Amino acid sequence: MLLGICVRAFVFINPGNPTGQCLKQDNVEDLIKFCHDNKLVMCADEVYQENIYNTKLPFISARKVLHSLPEPYHSNTELVSFHTISKGTF
Repeated sequence: MLLGICVRAFVFINPGNPTGQCLKQDNVEDLIKFCHDNKLVMCADEVYQENIYNTKLPFISARKVLHSLPEPYHSNTELVSFHTISKGTF
């Protein structure tokens, strides 16, 4: 706690808007481990997963990465993932 502030959650946007830049799997793993180690709820804003401009760097969901990690990360990390049909295009 710093200056009376108690952080409870960590929010990240992947892919980024408006660039469509995706995080690599090891970057998402680092974020998951950070949230787990600091007892933060991880909020993954993945609304723009349909808007990818670089096919060489695909979108990898935080949920998929979380389920690929060993214990204690796999079952002891709180994850909220956001997605919507209003932002994707076909």
